[in-house]
Amino acid sequence: MYNAPPKVTSNWFPERERPYATMVGAGATFLGISIGFMVPTFFVSEFDVTANYTQTELDTFRHQVFTMFLWILVWTSAVTFLVLVFFKSKP
Repeated sequence: MYNAPPKVTSNWFPERERPYATMVGAGATFLGISIGFMVPTFFVSEFDVTANYTQTELDTFRHQVFTMFLWILVWTSAVTFLVLVFFKSKP
């Protein structure tokens, strides 16, 4: 993934705009990683490893994690579909 921004910018941007476009693409990579760390907090409630949870509470956590992964699957599938349909290899 780290070599994707220069490859995209070499195909899509004129030579004088490539450094800026590569900078934005590289920054977007780290922004995506940051969002990936924050997403679980919206779906899964706080979990304490040392606590003794009942089976119902554990089932709730499992359901929350499953729901999170389901939303990630739907979102990434939709974005992948749109990229495959509309993204050209060159302008």
